[in-house]
Amino acid sequence: MWRFALTLFFIACNADPGGVRIDGGTCTGRVFFNEDFESYAAGAPLDSSWQISLEGPNVSAAVSTPADGLGANGSQRYLLIINNGMPMPTQHELWAATPPRDLSGCATARLDVEFIVFSLEVNEMDAAFIEWRANGSDWQLALQTFPGLFASVLTCRPGNQDTTHCVSWMPLSLDIPAALLVSGFQARFRLRTTTDVNDAIGVDDVAIVGGR
Repeated sequence: MWRFALTLFFIACNADPGGVRIDGGTCTGRVFFNEDFESYAAGAPLDSSWQISLEGPNVSAAVSTPADGLGANGSQRYLLIINNGMPMPTQHELWAATPPRDLSGCATARLDVEFIVFSLEVNEMDAAFIEWRANGSDWQLALQTFPGLFASVLTCRPGNQDTTHCVSWMPLSLDIPAALLVSGFQARFRLRTTTDVNDAIGVDDVAIVGGR
């Protein structure tokens, strides 16, 4: 009788509802972080658990306003990281990083995000990146979105994505490297910008999700 009871306890602690053994029962399908920015007021700063770095005047990383247009899938809010213009040719780095999360119970995990870029130019050395790290280590490149995934559309400003459809939100799903499946995982969204008009990136529907 006791042997039977112990066997049932072992199964309950090491299986998902489908009876498939998982890593400690703590990771599969678990959402470690999820932010769609809809709970923020227009133009609000990010929660203090985010890390933000802004270089130069006339720059910001904050929740969008109605003038900035819709977020992914028609949402009302998104994270807008923007350089509103400064004397050329000074280059600046602007970024926001998610709060740290512990992925040490995961065999796999992924970062899901909706991304958009506005008015970036190759000849000005503009660039946009998604990066990640764990435990405060050096940032590693996950994906360069510009140049690369997005074309350069110089006249596309925040808000025009609704009216002229000059650029569209792009859904991305990135597998997190096994070496980063530890405590203190973060994702970072970075804009390298040089402009006297404005450059920007938008981020929406950020999720860190565990897998098998």
